[in-house]
Amino acid sequence: MRLILPSDVNAHGTVFGGAILSEYDLAGATAVRSMLGLSRITTRHLAIDFTRALYPDDVFTIYARLARIGSSSVTISLEGWRTSPESEEEQFSSVRCVFVHVNQHGEPMRIPDWARARASAVEGGEP
Repeated sequence: MRLILPSDVNAHGTVFGGAILSEYDLAGATAVRSMLGLSRITTRHLAIDFTRALYPDDVFTIYARLARIGSSSVTISLEGWRTSPESEEEQFSSVRCVFVHVNQHGEPMRIPDWARARASAVEGGEP
């Protein structure tokens, strides 16, 4: 959960898309760490859809769901929801991110069995 500050907005008074992408990176990496216990990862955004703008004083929350586990990658579905002072909570964007488990040299490596077992307890995961 985060409050949109005046420093987050562009000349049109809406939030910079890059500020939201940064938050998605953090939320996705945190989800992978929390759900699978993996910390050495890199990311790729498959697509991001913004359906609503964010404004100063909006509060936004990002929800994460484990969508898929591959041999060396994890796909996380992320949804951004906003609440403004005048409205109920509504979804403003969504993105699917792929996180690749890498070794100390940045080379992809197989997701360990212990992480797969941990993920199988997470709703929506495919071990």
